[in-house]
Amino acid sequence: MPLPDISGTFDLKVASLDYSLTSMVINEVTIDAFNLNPVPPDILDVSIQNAGFSMGFHWHFKEDGFPYVEDDGTGVASISSLSASGTLKTVMDRECGNWRT
Repeated sequence: MPLPDISGTFDLKVASLDYSLTSMVINEVTIDAFNLNPVPPDILDVSIQNAGFSMGFHWHFKEDGFPYVEDDGTGVASISSLSASGTLKTVMDRECGNWRT
């Protein structure tokens, strides 16, 4: 799954550093457990356990002042052992008869 490019500038006081992360693609997503528990009348408890992902990307930076350092390359980032939980309150949309959060 491709992700949007990220770019920006760091102010280094004597120069600035332009950077970019491009061609970012999520290569793998893992979720060991996903729970969705309704709590009457209008609550949903959601939890994810032991989730993770890995992604590849291209990076580049260029300094706009002396000594004019510039470099680029490719990288891989991963996150593992991620757990999250939350509560959603649902409301009935009276116009269409559907539930929404």
